[in-house]
Amino acid sequence: MIVGWLHTISLWIIYPSTALVVFAAAQLGCWLGLRSTDRGKEPVRSHITTIQSALLGLLALLIGFTFALALSRYDLRRTLVLDEANAIGTTALRAQFLPGDHPAKAIELLKAYTDTRFVYTPAADGPDRKAAAAEGKTLLQALWAEAVSAGTQDPKSVPVGLFTQSLNDVIDFNEKRRIANPRQRIVDLMVI
Repeated sequence: MIVGWLHTISLWIIYPSTALVVFAAAQLGCWLGLRSTDRGKEPVRSHITTIQSALLGLLALLIGFTFALALSRYDLRRTLVLDEANAIGTTALRAQFLPGDHPAKAIELLKAYTDTRFVYTPAADGPDRKAAAAEGKTLLQALWAEAVSAGTQDPKSVPVGLFTQSLNDVIDFNEKRRIANPRQRIVDLMVI
C-alpha cells in the first residue's frame, strides 16, 4: 500500500511545527518591517492595510468553506448510521419469517455483526478497527449464505425475497459507511 509521507506523521507533530513556522515567518516580517526605510510613509501603509484586509477576507472564506464541508460530512455519516441501523433492524424482523432453523442463525449472525459495528467506527483506529471490519465482512458473507440457503429451500418464498432485499441494503450501507469514513485514505479505496 502506498501511503504519502505526510499521512505517517502524527497531528501532534504537524500542528506545533506549523504553528512554529507561521510564528517565525511573522517575526521575520516584523523584523524586516522595522528595518524598512519606507515604514512611516502613507502609501506603504495603505498598501499593507489593503493586503492585510484581503488576507483576512480570504481566511474567513476558507474557514467558512471548511465548516460547511465538515458539517455536510457529519450529516452524511449520521444519516448513514441511522439508515444502516434501520436496515439491520428490518433484516432482523424479516429473518423471523425464514423457513426452518434459518431465523435463529440469521438473528445470531446479525447480533454478532452489530457488535462489530461498534468497534468499526471512525473513532476507532488501528488493528482493532481493521479486524472488526474483516470480521464484519465475514459475517455479512455468512448472512448472505443463509439467505441463499433459505432461497434454495423455497425459491418462490416472499419472506425470503424480502429478507434478501433488506440484507442487500445492510451490505450496501456497510460499504457506504466504509467509504464515508473520514480516516479512509484514497489509496485504500482504489481497487486494482
